Amino acid sequence: MMKRRPAARFPVWLLGWLVVGPLAGADLDSRSLTLRTALHQDASLEAPFAELWTLYREADREADLVRLYQTHLAQYPADQGARAVHLRLLLAANAPE
Repeated sequence: MMKRRPAARFPVWLLGWLVVGPLAGADLDSRSLTLRTALHQDASLEAPFAELWTLYREADREADLVRLYQTHLAQYPADQGARAVHLRLLLAANAPE
């Protein structure tokens, strides 16, 4: 009779991170699309901005949101609405909590 080898011990949380980690950013982007669209239509709206900021803050990805707008502005420098949202994000990022 053959002896069975014990199963390799692999941290389950690591497996979850490897599978879900890269997808989490895409999910966050898709979940925030309606909020970013609302801000594209009117950059002065408070509710979508607050919800967008909260969504990224809870995911500890505020810097990614700021970079998203920086990248957009590099491609579309005349987009004044995006410039306004970017400024609001910079202010929110530096605001004491």
